[in-house]
Amino acid sequence: MLRLGTRIDDRTPILTDGFGDALKPAYMSATFRTFARSHGLDVTYHSLRHTASSLMLASGIGVRTVAGRLGHASAQTTLATYAHLIGQADRDAAERLEALLSRSPRLAPG
Repeated sequence: MLRLGTRIDDRTPILTDGFGDALKPAYMSATFRTFARSHGLDVTYHSLRHTASSLMLASGIGVRTVAGRLGHASAQTTLATYAHLIGQADRDAAERLEALLSRSPRLAPG
């Protein structure tokens, strides 16, 4: 990229052709489909995005952060798509807090 005179910043495409232009989504999908099939995988390029999103949310990364990584204009889009995962993460957080509090020494009344 530098040899082509491209200045690298936050908007610089990660996947480019030989001229430094961003690869088109359709090209990426078709290329990945060929790769997946040749390796006996039943997965799409787009499903990798959902997997990454799901893993980030399940590990406790905030919705706004995940939305930003996905390029969503609003966290609302992420919430609408992954609400079922967020609900489970919330239940997990409540259970962890309950376990933590049940191990803490009780405070004497006051």
